Amino acid sequence: GKETTKVLAAKGAHVIMGCRNLAKGESAMAEILKEQPGASIEVLELNLASLKNIADFSNKVKAKFNKLDFLINNAGIMAMPEGKTEDGFESQFGVNHLGHWALTSHLMPLLKNGTEPRIVTVTSSAHHMTPVIKFSDPHLRKKYSPWRAYAQSKLANFYFSLGLSRKLAKANSPIKSYS
Repeated sequence: GKETTKVLAAKGAHVIMGCRNLAKGESAMAEILKEQPGASIEVLELNLASLKNIADFSNKVKAKFNKLDFLINNAGIMAMPEGKTEDGFESQFGVNHLGHWALTSHLMPLLKNGTEPRIVTVTSSAHHMTPVIKFSDPHLRKKYSPWRAYAQSKLANFYFSLGLSRKLAKANSPIKSYS
């Protein structure tokens, strides 16, 4: 996220850094501002393990802006011990996929108003580690494996991005979805 913020800010974009840990986010912002004093960056709390927090973040963004040109779904956790999000989803599937899905859904109205709007969902070559999403047990409650959970969440990112791209194209939307 920090490197992406640096590049976008250097190109003149106003960047909203959605960060789970505000202190770390503000530290990263301060570091970037030392290198690029004129950069336009702000930090807002965004915890993708909480649907309520995602809605709160989105409402703050919508109250302040009427358009978004980019949404970069970059957050993620990897190969974590079994855990659950605030809403009861398996942690990696919840944060890496469902959180980004919810965030994208909330911010879609602003993207529709954007200039050449793009959604980039960061996946991983780890999506090749599993051939399918286990729809009968997406939260792997019957047999949890940290790497299987991570791979499945990244495969879900890939399918989300691809499916969204197809849906947007079919609707003749100017929004592009990439992974």
